[in-house]
Amino acid sequence: MGSFTEHALRHRGLLPASVARDTPARAAVWRALGTLPATAFTTPPLLHDQPVTERGVCRRCSHGATATARLPGWGWVCVRHRIWLGHNQIPVATAAAILAAERRFRASLPWRGVLHDSPVMLLAGDCVAAGLLGARQLAERAAATGISDAVALGYPEQVRLARALTHGAFLATATAPDRTDHDRTRIAATLVATIAVPGGDAEPWRARARITALLHRLADIRRSAAHLGAPATDPDTNLLRLIPDPRQ
Repeated sequence: MGSFTEHALRHRGLLPASVARDTPARAAVWRALGTLPATAFTTPPLLHDQPVTERGVCRRCSHGATATARLPGWGWVCVRHRIWLGHNQIPVATAAAILAAERRFRASLPWRGVLHDSPVMLLAGDCVAAGLLGARQLAERAAATGISDAVALGYPEQVRLARALTHGAFLATATAPDRTDHDRTRIAATLVATIAVPGGDAEPWRARARITALLHRLADIRRSAAHLGAPATDPDTNLLRLIPDPRQ
């Protein structure tokens, strides 16, 4: 239907033949055709009060050109071309775990309002670098895949941790005001144990300390909110919005 309609628009001179797909000019024609608002076919600048930042797009998608875009549904991988979208764009076709992590990211985290650079993703990446993966484990992955980028190699654990930390049921339990600090320390330890790669020279206690501190802080916010009868909000990580009623 789209190609037939566009052919008719071009035939009538409403859509120039030179207008390519995915351009502002083409989107403007479609908005006018459907009497749609100016925001149609555009990416919102904010997602749950967090800016959707401009970022470099896959150079294979842009036919070699340097381009930027707001891509709230993407993590760090172009799945179509199997390219890592970090500072240096590198192929990751040899790393099935990285590709699988990207699919898991897209299947859940954008729907929870989490972007590739959301605070929880940054925290998860910090936990991976701090202790979920050791130098020996990174070297083994690099040898198996031919990929030397440590951030890319740790992406599977980063996504797993971010998904766990944004699960409403987990947050409701782990930050419940009536739980003790010991409970939260144990919950953080259990979470890290399910994600950390066993063996090697990793130091998972570093990640555990970071997660424990986060849970303690969110619990304090919920406790204060319950005392005041006010909504519990956490602008730093924006995680408490994922709990159905964080005052309970």
